[in-house]
Amino acid sequence: MLAMSCTSPRGSSIAGPVATVRPAALGLVRVEISGRDAAAHDLEIQCQANYLGYRWLFTIRLPGGTHDPVGYALAIAAGLGAEAIIVTDLAHVDDQLERIIADFDLATTAPARLWRRGVAESLAVHAFPLNDCTWEPTQLEPDCARRLWEVHRDCFPDCLSRLAASAALSAADEVD
Repeated sequence: MLAMSCTSPRGSSIAGPVATVRPAALGLVRVEISGRDAAAHDLEIQCQANYLGYRWLFTIRLPGGTHDPVGYALAIAAGLGAEAIIVTDLAHVDDQLERIIADFDLATTAPARLWRRGVAESLAVHAFPLNDCTWEPTQLEPDCARRLWEVHRDCFPDCLSRLAASAALSAADEVD
């Protein structure tokens, strides 16, 4: 996703719009920790990534028994060129904050905190507005689409979240 800026960089001879890309973020949900809330946590991560200005790539849902789940997620994030990893809470990264922030920004959704790369102190950020009708997710797994549909089902017809959930469920032939 490209965001367009109508100003050219200072000292640049380029006239016209300049494309800027938002930094990429990868979500991590560990099913053995989230349990039945894995879909809800996935959706919260997507929304928080957008809210913090990241370009959400996707969320890895690791099954229980994965050897070194933090290392697994770090390797995928590095391979994709992600600049941030977003999780529900620090339990999803085995409280290994230093290991994550050595190379990536880290954000949590509960509580809503942000650690910048190389900085051990966190910043309090606003919690994600899951009921925000201006948020339009670009990719929805069927379980996330159902959860978003439950939140936005009775919204106005022009609610972007409602439209995205409806489209994802229609594609999966699951609209009720």
